[in-house]
Amino acid sequence: MKIKFLLLCLLVHAIFFGQIGKVGINTVTPTRNLDINGNVRIRSLADKKDSTNVYDRVLVGNSQGDVDFVPITKFDVETPTIKTIKFVVKKVAIPSTYSYLTEAVDIGNISVRYRNNPSCFGINCERRIGGKLEFKFFNASGTGSVWTGSSMLVRRSNFLSSDDTIQPTDQSGEFRTRFYAGTIKGVPFGDTTSPYTVLELEYNPETRDTGSTILSLNSTGDVYRISIMFNGTLPADAVNNIAALPRQATVFIERLTDD
Repeated sequence: MKIKFLLLCLLVHAIFFGQIGKVGINTVTPTRNLDINGNVRIRSLADKKDSTNVYDRVLVGNSQGDVDFVPITKFDVETPTIKTIKFVVKKVAIPSTYSYLTEAVDIGNISVRYRNNPSCFGINCERRIGGKLEFKFFNASGTGSVWTGSSMLVRRSNFLSSDDTIQPTDQSGEFRTRFYAGTIKGVPFGDTTSPYTVLELEYNPETRDTGSTILSLNSTGDVYRISIMFNGTLPADAVNNIAALPRQATVFIERLTDD
């Protein structure tokens, strides 16, 4: 009799769970196979970032607490082809002499330098040393390279003169923009004889000019952003513990490339 009763209980239990197939925690009316009415805590998770197994699902949930998955491919977003960002920073001296050429700053396929003007004319000329940025591209084949670019100058003065010889008297601002395009010939690295291309936008260290230039080399897909910040000779300030600063330019070049 006891055996029959036990078999009957097992049969009822199997029929009940076979039909319902749901387990509830803190609820008597589960709506899914496992229904937890409360918080869930997982005390330990394995780090699978280096696993050889493919984890291609992302768990998602709704406001009712239902948890399901979405294939990870659904979360893919379009990303640019640019893979690496490289940069170089260098401070180059700018002596108070005309026709002075600074040390070149090289990165990737580009070389940048600053050249003082060969002469100076106008009022207060002795108080200014102006000049322009120059650049050239290198490429392995040495063939012609098409390039495009734009440049912007920001100046701590309110004057706008054709030769920029007037000494600024206040701290207001002025900016100028130039756009460029051309074709140049690639040269080997270390070549100091091939001509540089001049960006026709004049910078003045004495007015602490700043500027930025965007150049692209179409043959390689590289994009370069050149930022340059000037300062004239600044005297020491002993009261504020500030050392003297010589006339110089800080050149910061970023290279965006898809290699």
